[in-house]
Amino acid sequence: MKRLILFIGLLTFLKCYGQTPSNDPHWQFVWGDEFDFFDNTKWAKANYCDHYGETVLNLEQNVWTSTEGNLVIKIDNNPTNCPANPPLTLMDCGGCTEGIHNFTSGWVENISSLNIQFGYVEARIKFPYGKGLWPAFWTFLGADLSNWSNSAEIDIAEILGDLSSKEYLQQNFPADQIFTTNIHLRYCEEDSYDYVYDPDTHEGTCTDLPDYFSGGWMSSYADWHTYAIEWSPSKIIWYIDDYPIRIFSNHNIIDPVRIIMGVGVLTDKDKHILTDESTPFPSYMYVDFMHVYKLNKDCNDFIDATNYDFSTYNNIEKNYIKIGEGGGNNSLSVGDDITLRASQFIDIYGNFYIPVGASFYADANRDCESDLSYDCAQTFNPCTYDFENYDNSIKKEIELGDNGCNILVTPANNNILLKATHQIVLKSGVTILPVSDKSVELVIIPCQ
Repeated sequence: MKRLILFIGLLTFLKCYGQTPSNDPHWQFVWGDEFDFFDNTKWAKANYCDHYGETVLNLEQNVWTSTEGNLVIKIDNNPTNCPANPPLTLMDCGGCTEGIHNFTSGWVENISSLNIQFGYVEARIKFPYGKGLWPAFWTFLGADLSNWSNSAEIDIAEILGDLSSKEYLQQNFPADQIFTTNIHLRYCEEDSYDYVYDPDTHEGTCTDLPDYFSGGWMSSYADWHTYAIEWSPSKIIWYIDDYPIRIFSNHNIIDPVRIIMGVGVLTDKDKHILTDESTPFPSYMYVDFMHVYKLNKDCNDFIDATNYDFSTYNNIEKNYIKIGEGGGNNSLSVGDDITLRASQFIDIYGNFYIPVGASFYADANRDCESDLSYDCAQTFNPCTYDFENYDNSIKKEIELGDNGCNILVTPANNNILLKATHQIVLKSGVTILPVSDKSVELVIIPCQ
């Protein structure tokens, strides 16, 4: 988030993170599935793949849709052979190692034309419950898998049926069953190393750290829940049943990704299977629906108003929003539920009143690839000004002098460059004082 500055006279209720498509009209539906039938135009099933050597063999017949309108993924402990020349699977699940696999399961992911880049992803899921079971709903790199330069993963929801292989998590969470939200940044050759990204330098290093960041939220695992993420260039917010459970900065996960659902089996660090006689087989993962939303945005639009009528807001994300500068008085009415979204920043100055019975949410997320300059919308017309501190940034209009204003433009320490997109007007009372080896330039320039 670039910045969110609130200068508030009286604030009665300011929402924290979490405005989902259910209550925020900024979100626009992109695609989804209610799973009334298996739609091959949206989904692909993995067949004869073991996700790079895992003990589970994924088969097409372990994925289907039920008469109740659910996607069903079945896992069973029926040893099955991977043939010498299995069918080629052009999916992240890969191929399979020849020989017997102790378990069969299913793997489904969206077709490549539906890969997503930022947005809101949700699914209503009933996870299987049992020791050693590993059901998950996640996203992974959607590009050519031969290029691992940005092989980042977001685990929207996964259940770890046993934490024997996750000693560093046992300090904080029970070892028998845990719900986790994670990001994996596997930019490094060794699995025991992880890529740590510095957003300031835009560089990264491979560091000997646990390969994911984890947070937990204990749940009644056998019940239906809606699991979701809001993924933006600046952050990721995880939700359960529309309630935000975790927020984490985006560690440069920026490339298009595929959505994947499946059930695996946990093993410890020595590859010992963690299921036992108590684990129910077969077990099933049910998915009621899956939806993808994108923000409705206009990167060429902005709001710059001293006094603003919030009833005119059109629920389209702006490049930036600036309200109340110059001593404005702004307020909401009882019953208002206002959400503002911008790419660069949201600034609220002056007196801002939110009465009991109204709510307000604001979020800036760097969603626009090419931001407008802040000052490209600024009219610069001071009556007095010390140009020693002039920022040389592009303005919309520059108007100096007249009406008793006396402006001395002198480049005492630095060259001065007056740039504007519309006009530069110098009226009576303006003096440009030459200084040796310094310059004053006036330029009309398009706003980049």
